[in-house]
Parts: sequence; C-alpha cells; structure tokens
Amino acid sequence: MMKRTWLTMGLCGALLLTAPPARATYHFMVIDQMFPGFEEAPAAQYVVLRMQQALQTVVHGQEILTEDAAGNPQAPFAAFCTTRGQCDLPRVSPACPTPDDCPSVVDANDKSILIATTWAQGLFCLTADLTATGSVPYPDGRVCFGDTGAFGPSCTADGPVDCVAYGAFTGDNGIFGAPAEVPVLGEALVTAAARQDQCNTATLGAMAVCVGGDLPNMACTMVADCPRGACVQCPAGGCRVLLSSAVGFSAGTPIPRNFHGDFGRIDGVAGDADGSGGVDGADVGEEARILFEAEDRCDLPTVRRGSDANFDTHVNAADIVATVRIAARGT
Repeated sequence: MMKRTWLTMGLCGALLLTAPPARATYHFMVIDQMFPGFEEAPAAQYVVLRMQQALQTVVHGQEILTEDAAGNPQAPFAAFCTTRGQCDLPRVSPACPTPDDCPSVVDANDKSILIATTWAQGLFCLTADLTATGSVPYPDGRVCFGDTGAFGPSCTADGPVDCVAYGAFTGDNGIFGAPAEVPVLGEALVTAAARQDQCNTATLGAMAVCVGGDLPNMACTMVADCPRGACVQCPAGGCRVLLSSAVGFSAGTPIPRNFHGDFGRIDGVAGDADGSGGVDGADVGEEARILFEAEDRCDLPTVRRGSDANFDTHVNAADIVATVRIAARGT
C-alpha cells in the first residue's frame, strides 16, 4: 500500500511539473509606451505593453485598437493571430528564435511586448514581437489594448484592458479619465512606473507598489518589501489615480523593449556620417564612401548610424542630399 501511495504521489508530482499553467491569461497588462513617430519618419510608430503578473502570455486574438480625436474607431494598429499556442508568446514573436530564448510564462511578470511598424524597427534596430500594419492617431486620439472579455467581472470595468487618450481627445475614455498631453514628434508617451492595470485590483487600492526587483507590481509599504527593487509611492488617493491618462502618462524618451529583453534606441546624429558628433562638410564625402559599406542603418556601427540622414532606414544617395542640407543649416 505504501509503495503504491509513493508511486501515485511521484506520478502526480511529475504531472504538476510538466503540465502547462492552467490560468495563463493576458489581462494583467498596461500600455507602457506609445510612440507616434518622428517628423522625418511619421510612420515609425510603436506601442510597448508591460505584463504585471506571470502567465500573461496568451495574447492570441488580442488587438491594439485606435480611435480618432472624436472617439471614432479606426483600423487597429495591430492584431495578434488567432490560433491558441501558435499565436501566443513566446512562439508568436520573431524576437524569440526558439521558446527557450525568451522568458518562460512563469517569468513573464514585468516583461514587455513590442508592437512596431517596419519603419520603427528599422530605425531603432530592434525586432518587434508583432509587426504593426496600421497607425496610431496623431496628434489627438486614443490607443487601447485588448478586451477584458470573460475577465471583465473581476476587473474595474468591462471593455479594453488598458487605454491611453491624448491631445484634444473628446471621446469616452471611461475609467482612463482625462487625456494626457500630446507628446511632440520624437517623444513617447510613457506610463508612470507605479501605474497598475485596471484588473490588478489588489494593488490599485495600495499607496505604493514595488518597481523592478524580485516582486514587481506588488503592494508595498517600505523598500524592504521589494527585494532588489524600489517601493514607489502613488499619488494621493492611491494607485488607482494613475489609471487616468492625464495622471498616469507623461512625455519621455522613446526606449522600446521586446519580449526577448532587447532595447532599442536612435543612435547617431542625422547627417553625422563620420561619427564625430556634429555635421559639417566632411560628412558629405563620408556619406559617399559609406554607400559602398552598408545598405541599411542597422548594418552600421552605432556612432555612424547618422549616415541614414533622412531617417528612411536605408543608406543611399538620398542621404548625401540630406546631409548637405543639414550641414548648410549648421553653417
């Protein structure tokens, strides 16, 4: 009898260790960044989502929704494919060559999902988890992620999982409140580090949450509650106040990050082909030489990526013309 009992326990233990998580979901998620593009590259746009619990990888069928200034629905910025498993993370992401190259579902808390246009990927030299086929409205509009669906009763409200409205948006932003100030082109709308998802009701009522470290997105009262992280205070009224777009978002530096954990940035100064930090007549000749070295921005050393002077992600004769104009403005 005892032998049979231990055998049964061993089999159950093996099943527990190998069985997939039963409650993997997608609804503990915030919009972390929304980037509307550059003046020179208006379609170089991206949205970064940030998971706020483990297991938030079942994203199949979820969309990045957009609305114009009046709140009228526009074409989605992007949509994950609909097949369970194949269209979930990490398998759906081109940034994950194999599932073992990216975080496991149990390690997904505080990890990012990058949805970006091809142009943005080429400028930031970063592979997105999902390539966007639409555009985010600018200068006024709203961007939302997903739908709470069956999870709605356990969230603050039915409807989108998270939204950010900005500029002169006059539509209904619901629990996400007044719109944030519109960022200038070249800046991103960045969420507050302590901002919590509307379904994360356990922490929305807290006065502070852990940021980074071993226990991100957990309520805290002191730094000791957040090993290797920080206990960040929310505004008066608690973390729920940060649901408001106007309070929870501000303009900042665009730093996209994908599920693999890679960061992107804009390296080099436009027209600075020699990497000196400035643009002058010497860069015109250097531009001509670089045409024989590389075809794309991301093939160049970081300090010389300004050779893509017109921000089209390629290195060609048009960049010589753009460099001449930039150098002329500086003299």
